[in-house]
Amino acid sequence: MNTDLRYFLWLIPPAKIGQQLMTMIQQLSQRFSSPLFEPHITLLANIEGAEEEIILTAQELAKVILPLKVRLTSLDDRDNFYMSLFIHVEGEEPIMDAHQKAAAIFMRTPDEEFSPHLSLLYGDFPKPIKENIICEIRTM
Repeated sequence: MNTDLRYFLWLIPPAKIGQQLMTMIQQLSQRFSSPLFEPHITLLANIEGAEEEIILTAQELAKVILPLKVRLTSLDDRDNFYMSLFIHVEGEEPIMDAHQKAAAIFMRTPDEEFSPHLSLLYGDFPKPIKENIICEIRTM
């Protein structure tokens, strides 16, 4: 078993909004030479173990969490590579509950800094660049 592998549980948006977000992520990725990724909200990060066991555990988790309705709200930025530019999630309680259940089923402590969001841009960019992107997106 390769112990260097880490797995992540993602919440993936429905196809229509997912495609719209993917288009935005692709455009930003090309424009700023940043990593390309699928639109998602990370439920649990850095899961270690055998892939087969993780899949089985994730299937068990799927049986105990209810389908989640997520409303994306305001744009924001941080000095964090993976949260360089992102959209906040409204009504975090159901996602926080799902995060706690995911942590429990994977025998982990819930992440105290867990902050549900959907990233649009990965990277280390100056604040003025991110503010300009936010203004551009708001006028679309």
